[in-house]
Amino acid sequence: MKSFYSLLLLCGLGLTAHAQIDSVAHHLKEVVVLGHDSRTDNLLTPQTGGVVIKGVAIANMPVMLGEPDVLKALQTQTGVSSGIEGFTGIYVRGGENDQNLYMLHRLPLYNVNHLGGLFSSFNVAMVENVKFFKAGFPAEYGGRVASVTDIQLKRSDFEEYHGQASIGLLSGNLYITGPIIEDRLAFSASVRRSWMELVTIPTLAIINNSKKINGEKIIGRYSFMDINLKLDYNITDYIDGFTHFYLGRDRTKLGSENFSSGDNSYLEKNTIKLNWGSIGAVTCLNFKPTDNFFISADAYITHFDSKYKQNAEESYDDSHAYSYKNDINSIEDYGASLRASLSPSSNVKIEAGTEFIHHIYKPEELEITGSNGFGLATPLGSAAETSGNELSVWENNIFAPFEWLQLNAGVRFTQYSSSGKSHKRLEPRANIRVSLTDFLSIKAGYARTNQYVQQLCNSYVSLPTEPWIPIADKWEPLKSDIVSAGIYGDITDEVFFAVEGYYKWMDNLLEYREDNIMFTALTNWNDKLTSGRGEAYGIDLSVNKNKGRLTGTVGYGLMWNNRQFDELNRGDWFPAKYDNRHKINVNCQYEVKENVKLNVAWTYMSGNRMTLSLNNYKGLGGAGFDSDMAPIGIFDTAWGLNEYGKRNNVRLPAYHRLDLGVSFIHKISVSKESILNIGLYNAYSRMNPIVIKKDGLIRPYIEDGPKWRTKFRTLGLLPVIPSISYTYKF
Repeated sequence: MKSFYSLLLLCGLGLTAHAQIDSVAHHLKEVVVLGHDSRTDNLLTPQTGGVVIKGVAIANMPVMLGEPDVLKALQTQTGVSSGIEGFTGIYVRGGENDQNLYMLHRLPLYNVNHLGGLFSSFNVAMVENVKFFKAGFPAEYGGRVASVTDIQLKRSDFEEYHGQASIGLLSGNLYITGPIIEDRLAFSASVRRSWMELVTIPTLAIINNSKKINGEKIIGRYSFMDINLKLDYNITDYIDGFTHFYLGRDRTKLGSENFSSGDNSYLEKNTIKLNWGSIGAVTCLNFKPTDNFFISADAYITHFDSKYKQNAEESYDDSHAYSYKNDINSIEDYGASLRASLSPSSNVKIEAGTEFIHHIYKPEELEITGSNGFGLATPLGSAAETSGNELSVWENNIFAPFEWLQLNAGVRFTQYSSSGKSHKRLEPRANIRVSLTDFLSIKAGYARTNQYVQQLCNSYVSLPTEPWIPIADKWEPLKSDIVSAGIYGDITDEVFFAVEGYYKWMDNLLEYREDNIMFTALTNWNDKLTSGRGEAYGIDLSVNKNKGRLTGTVGYGLMWNNRQFDELNRGDWFPAKYDNRHKINVNCQYEVKENVKLNVAWTYMSGNRMTLSLNNYKGLGGAGFDSDMAPIGIFDTAWGLNEYGKRNNVRLPAYHRLDLGVSFIHKISVSKESILNIGLYNAYSRMNPIVIKKDGLIRPYIEDGPKWRTKFRTLGLLPVIPSISYTYKF
């Protein structure tokens, strides 16, 4: 097929009319059903804002702590902000992290992070390829407004057993596949498990032994795991399918103890437990009686929950006081879908489908118990559960009347019902490609999407334990419209480029109100929120080389990202937290020799934004303010009342980082090889700021000069981090 595409590019418009139609039809079939060629996709398909990344390419990228990562690979794409240093959040063309749809082999997932976001939940060993869309979304996808990440897993091997085992600094994983019934039934399985506790448990034991004499103890533990089990089956020559099971879980425990023994026994213990993860299963049947007709049906269940537990205890002789807080949020979906495609002629393809999802949400399930020693009633509790039904019907047409023209247009209709209220939305989608020459095309696309649940963050770092909030009966669905257009082409036989501009506008964004801290823990979550709108626009430029000893991508993004809420920032527009104006990514791989590959990645990005108090008012201690807001006496002179200007009024210093990696490949036999990966994350050890801290310095005894001084400090997170991992393929 690759040579076929090369012939198509050379011949161009000189092909006969019959050859033109046949070429386009086969190309569409390859892209939609079987595979892809990145250079051909860039030039000939009408899709805007889309890319396909092979799993093997992700495994070859420089990585942190020896772990190849799907989401960190997507962070290198133009128009994508990476959020906080080292974390796997992706903020696509002005969108938020919760506005990304993740499909793991047709199984939707709400949580895709391990270690609070340092690693994604996807085991690269099982990944065949990743389809990533940031505009022009195909009509089959819905429910999210920023991006679509569709991860295709490898098909199980029906003929022989093989696999791989990998060992890294923090975790290890095992992948194996093979036949159960030859040519009829095969399996794939992967297990990934961290072993950080093997290091932390004995380390803490040593530390606590030295602290015991002072009556102190540190509590800490973390672990994660994910499991994939997949069965592929060939029922007949025309019917096949698969069943896929996924489990991912993280567990964290932090805390401290202070104690004394003897006549006056004393114990103070504080612990925090974080526990989050997903579990799900999907089964699918495909029916393909002819090359021109295809139908597929699947059903799935997916469940995500997070648990936050905070326990405090204090004992002194015979007295005992305690406070236990347990906060759970969860979301569970039951879904089924049916899709079909038909090619009535060689230049027309029709696709259609329908999907039904039953959602069960628990945004807050809060339980608080305590003793009178903590001033709490016992027990206190709240539980808020709501459900919703989402029905979608979609249709898409692929029409290629001429070799130089191709149109992909469709529509998606959704109806969402919850709490006695129904929302009906129509989502038109369209992409068009016009070939100007054999090696130059222009494309344009438009897509409208709606989202019926949002995850809200009330802290600087977004964590998986943040609640998912459905719209219920009070809010309108989050709506996004995005238009994109650009020019795409070949520079040489090995190098191709894309320049794409976009404009996105969003309505019904949800945020916490500025006075939400005044609400109690039992206040209904709807009363803590406010609704607003946003806009994002920019230009993405990328140059790719996918052949030869030197391959790679150079990308540049110019981005604007703004928000407006009537109840925030006095109603004025303000830049979003991830309003990163400029972004540059350079990713290269050089084959030094057949068994040695060098990987280089460099990233530059304008800093994130944050809200920072730049001024203070003094002498307000007697003006009715609380003492913690406007300290009185000597502390009033030293500090004062913070004044906050506009929201996100400060941009952090620019972010840049160099990653290096080298792979040594040893071919043991025809079917066996070993790979040693050595890398440096942040090779020149730039301490990229993730936040600015404001300190007030108290100098009350200085007679001359100001007694009140403000100091700002930037805080970084990750220095240079070496990594090593070993992989054995069999």
